[in-house]
Amino acid sequence: MQNPIRNLFVLLGLFFIVSSINAQVSIGPRIGIKGSIPMAELDDESFVLDAIAAPSFGVQVEVEMTSKIGFVTGVNWNARGFAISLEEQGLEFNYQEQINYLDLPLLMKIKLGTKGVGMYLNAGASFGYAMTGSRSGDFSVIDGNDISTESDSQAIDLAKEEYNRFNAAAVIGAGVYFKTGRSQVFIDANMDYGLTPMAMDDEVTSLGIDFGVGILVPLGK
Repeated sequence: MQNPIRNLFVLLGLFFIVSSINAQVSIGPRIGIKGSIPMAELDDESFVLDAIAAPSFGVQVEVEMTSKIGFVTGVNWNARGFAISLEEQGLEFNYQEQINYLDLPLLMKIKLGTKGVGMYLNAGASFGYAMTGSRSGDFSVIDGNDISTESDSQAIDLAKEEYNRFNAAAVIGAGVYFKTGRSQVFIDANMDYGLTPMAMDDEVTSLGIDFGVGILVPLGK
């Protein structure tokens, strides 16, 4: 499945390059927060995977074909993963696993509204590569008012532990924009549905929901 997805990634990238030749290109920073909701449970039914949240940031590029239609790409740093929490008979266990990806979105953008202010819709795909990973956990023993806790954290060797470095997701989103001189301030929300598993030998994918704010500055005149 990965080869067709990579081929689509290359074709869409070439399409963006060709489309931008005679179009207005704008670029700027975007920051926000992303929640990652796991789409499966572990084999043991007692271990239910919970969501995690982490900062998201990157550079967004908009290729404006007309006043209403454009394309969005860029580079984003996003986290995906899961958490586990257990509590039973004076024992508490918390575990979190986070994989950090460098994502490249390829989205179609449709604007609704006037030139100065309005809303827009996004739809397309996102392709990412896992750069780093970490896991952390703490184990607590509760005896009345006494709590004893041991904590540990470590980096994940993504290659050695056979994590799937490549990630593909379908993306939809919406936002609002405000013109401020030549620049454009935007606030948006996006949802991405994972199409590839986090690790080679499991079926855990993620549903991501992120909220962000940014500014786009046109290049050239």
